[in-house]
Amino acid sequence: MHYRTLAVIDIPEIEPDIGTNCDKDSIGQLNRTRRDVNNAFTKEVYRRVNELFDPYNNSTDNPKYLKFKDITDNLKKVYENRTVNCVKLPDGRIVDAHKSVFFDKFIIRGGLVYQRCFGQLKHQKRSKAAKKITALPDYPYKKLYKSFEEFVGRDEISYVRYDREHKRYGYVYNPNARYDCCCIGGRWPEMFLVKEECTEFIVGNCEHNDYTPIAPEGYRWVTAARKKDIQWKEMRRYIFNEAISNYKKYRKIFETGVVPEEYGYFDIEKNGLYADWDMLYQKGETLSEYLKRKGIKGRCKHVFAQFVNAYLQDGIFNDVDKFYQDNKDVANTYEPWYSVIDEFYNSLDDNTVLVCVDCHI
Repeated sequence: MHYRTLAVIDIPEIEPDIGTNCDKDSIGQLNRTRRDVNNAFTKEVYRRVNELFDPYNNSTDNPKYLKFKDITDNLKKVYENRTVNCVKLPDGRIVDAHKSVFFDKFIIRGGLVYQRCFGQLKHQKRSKAAKKITALPDYPYKKLYKSFEEFVGRDEISYVRYDREHKRYGYVYNPNARYDCCCIGGRWPEMFLVKEECTEFIVGNCEHNDYTPIAPEGYRWVTAARKKDIQWKEMRRYIFNEAISNYKKYRKIFETGVVPEEYGYFDIEKNGLYADWDMLYQKGETLSEYLKRKGIKGRCKHVFAQFVNAYLQDGIFNDVDKFYQDNKDVANTYEPWYSVIDEFYNSLDDNTVLVCVDCHI
């Protein structure tokens, strides 16, 4: 699942530094900086976003955010009481039946060993090689491994390590992890509109590198910019016009049954037009009904006319799911959440940098 997250950063104005190359950053590769006019601004935003999101990174190696999880007692219970399916190989070795030395070519079925994909028919067979191997179901771990230390060191649980400080077995993890990877932009390259003469912006890492979002004449789509440079009025006009264009397009496809090749896959049902289980057009609906169903009218009434799943305020995640969990009495629509985002946005200084971060959860 991808979460569109809004990050806000306070950065003093930076002189354009077009000639400076940008380095790779842990929050994403700056593979599109050739289109970001102010590279000094770009580098600073990436650095600050990385600092903001690292406390919630599942893969962080910063010891400040990591905690040791002791699982020694659980491992000992498994070692002393549990079993695993094993096999005895022709050379006398007893190995776990899930090891590649056995499992890549053989399988246990009904207490007997069969060879996988045997012969031209590629079926399972009690081949000569298979008959030389003996199945040992429910073989105790304690017999398979000579010691607890050997059991813990097996490849299947390579994430477990011995912690010298605690003198216990376990692993380190981030208890506050919210995502496993993220990047600026990602699935949402069309986040903010700025004028073409704007120099402090970031295009970001588009999920499809060959995709260039088309902006109204005199503007460009960006994924990070200062609040004062974002052209909300033009954005609302664009969102509204795009919705009207989509309505006409979807209605025509539904009524004619003809899907132009460039539009990809659509599913035409009796009650409407679908794509990936999303209803694009409902049979008989008017433009006004379509705009209401898609939330376009309500969305364009708000100051912050883009939807975000979460925003970071003072380094703290505030997300839409938790909002509705904590406010069960509010209407079951996105309207209250849009109002929360508006209030947050209005509290920001005009020089604040807003960044759209695509977090994979």
